[in-house]
Amino acid sequence: MFHESCYVIDVLGDEARDRLIQWYCNLQLKEYRNVFRGNEEAGGLDNISRRYAWLRRILGQYDEEHSGIFLGHWRVNEALVKAFCDTTREDYRGILARSGKGLDVKLLLSALQQSLEFEYYLEKRFSHAVSLPKTLS
Repeated sequence: MFHESCYVIDVLGDEARDRLIQWYCNLQLKEYRNVFRGNEEAGGLDNISRRYAWLRRILGQYDEEHSGIFLGHWRVNEALVKAFCDTTREDYRGILARSGKGLDVKLLLSALQQSLEFEYYLEKRFSHAVSLPKTLS
């Protein structure tokens, strides 16, 4: 029934579709934001792997339970990843700003390496994809 509703939303236009996708992404990322923003320990550079594991779990859940709901050309999974990356970028801007000169260089290099590996994972996963609609990018 939800899948058929997406056809109606598709007919309503880009704004309706984008609002639904944004609502879905916000709903999926609510727990993530609560856990990693509200907790200095969980949100630190030393726990970056937990963030990436969290997204992998959510993408698996999307693949198994939610991908059949949305229309394929909506590329909701890509919008979800973009929202995750935007949130994570803002979190790390704050962490780096608060760290100042007291930042542990080894920890930063480790976080950068893990981020590069995660980017490679995303590149492989979405290599078939073109780009997000302008309204979501």
